[in-house]
Amino acid sequence: MVKNKMQQDTTLTEYPSIHWKKFFDKFQEIDTLPLDKWNSTHMIALFCKRYEQYYGLKYTFKFNNNAPSKSYEVYQINKLANMLSSDPTILTDYITWFFDMKIIARKKRITSMAFMLDTKIVNEYKFNKLLPGKNVNIDRSTILPPNYIKVITGFGQNISTYGDLALIKRCIDNNSVDDPKLQEMMLTLKNVGLDISSLDRVK
Repeated sequence: MVKNKMQQDTTLTEYPSIHWKKFFDKFQEIDTLPLDKWNSTHMIALFCKRYEQYYGLKYTFKFNNNAPSKSYEVYQINKLANMLSSDPTILTDYITWFFDMKIIARKKRITSMAFMLDTKIVNEYKFNKLLPGKNVNIDRSTILPPNYIKVITGFGQNISTYGDLALIKRCIDNNSVDDPKLQEMMLTLKNVGLDISSLDRVK
């Protein structure tokens, strides 16, 4: 039976438009795409992933525009890039740091990405992480990006921080562990964007 026009117009769909469906389909790329290839969509995906992991709820999008590229969320991420850096490594580290230090540690509830753009919080991150002589990826407690963790779990390892990964590298370098799988894992991590030498600076 052919639906009439009224039935077609009132059919519920999961997405406001096909453009939004394509936008959300890209979220899964953060598990495999090298970090240096990430764009604003992937940053939003990481934010949403951390949000859902902590609250057990999906982040609510405003859907203020049929084109995701002009949406509130993309605007916020681009604004953050202007305030902080357009470097995907720094942005992903900031999102991780923001959730760990400002949300989880303080048991804070947020409903908008705008909380990440608080000038005081952004400046705190800059002074603690980005002063000359500091490296954004050398903190032992820094959580690894999702695409690194996916590689690691694929090799049967339960590792989530740069400190854990640095320890494995030191063991391999010192020949205190002779596991071809671990060596293959490190090579795979390098292929998806990890600077292996940066692990030597983890403190």
